[in-house]
Amino acid sequence: MNDPVTGGLEIAKGISEYGLLIVLSAFFVVLSLVLWLTVVRRYFKLTDESISAPMKQLIAISNQQNTYLLDIREGLSDKTFFQSKIILETMIRCDIDTTLDMLNQVREENNLNDLTSLQEKIRRLVHNVSNKRYEDLSAFSYKGVKLSSYLEDGWQTRVESLVLKELSLPFNESRTYTNVKILYEDILSKTLNALNYHGCY
Repeated sequence: MNDPVTGGLEIAKGISEYGLLIVLSAFFVVLSLVLWLTVVRRYFKLTDESISAPMKQLIAISNQQNTYLLDIREGLSDKTFFQSKIILETMIRCDIDTTLDMLNQVREENNLNDLTSLQEKIRRLVHNVSNKRYEDLSAFSYKGVKLSSYLEDGWQTRVESLVLKELSLPFNESRTYTNVKILYEDILSKTLNALNYHGCY
């Protein structure tokens, strides 16, 4: 109760000593400063909010454009295309030797008359070769696409069929080498066509 009374007396004393106009002016100056600070802080807060959202969008768009530009730069570079071509050629040609070794191993280790177990073994061995090839080629990319994605679908089935066919025929090293080489060169040719087609776009 004493505080409001004391406050009122102080104001009355101030008015009597300094005049009503000075006290009101001081009050309005303080009020103006408080309002001004409130408005300025609110303005800066709204400005920050209005700028930060579009800024985030601009950064995301800029990053996306950088990715596209990198793809375009890679696509326009003959060096990148030929590097990918050499990697594919080297790895697929290594599979010729792997397949020939597989054929020799199966001839030595297995009963070629037991067709069911033979087919299962060939399927597993070709599956291992296939996994290794996909794993190795996935470490490289062309225009943002892993090189393993350019391999022809179902190439493993063609290898399985050829291996089984060669095992069913009398052993002839020269014929086996030629047939395996032709098959892998066809797989390589189709893979390079896919790579070249993608490089045009």
